Amino acid sequence: MTKEAISGASEDNLVAAARSGDVEAFGALFERHKNAVFSFVLRSVGRREDAEDIVAETFRKAWTAIARFKGQSSLLTWLCRIAANLCIDYARRSKARVELATDMEMDADELRPWEAAGADVESEVINKWRIESALAQLPMSHRVLVVLCDVQGLTCSEAAEVLGCSVMSVRTRLFRARRKLRAALADVIEGVN
Repeated sequence: MTKEAISGASEDNLVAAARSGDVEAFGALFERHKNAVFSFVLRSVGRREDAEDIVAETFRKAWTAIARFKGQSSLLTWLCRIAANLCIDYARRSKARVELATDMEMDADELRPWEAAGADVESEVINKWRIESALAQLPMSHRVLVVLCDVQGLTCSEAAEVLGCSVMSVRTRLFRARRKLRAALADVIEGVN
């Protein structure tokens, strides 16, 4: 495909071109989905360096398997499934201990500058720190679900596609994960009400 054709191409056309070996088309798919995959992975593993490695591996695996992508789900769902499996492998491989939230990175664009934030900035930062810390304490399988459903906004059926399990399994694990988060954040939740 030419650069002009790539820039205006639909996702289906780009996938078809990538399946036939078009590196430029796959590059366009990468550009369209890299931020969403990175956001998902970073929230799942908590460390930027590890997230970058996992995202790179996700797209490497996607490139080698794109010919087998059947389009039964969206491309982003398929990419997130690859990334979720890599996140779970990462947790198993490293037997990663839960990081303290002070070690977790927060995106600069998510935090307002101190001088422009007003009087509530300290409590806002502390609450974000508590939420990130509580999320990091969840088992990886629960953390991935919370990120998929509550941060990325996927439905339970879409999360089930990503994880390759039943919708009922997603609902059950998500319920348990949310209950653990609520317990860990009880003081933050009470302060909001």
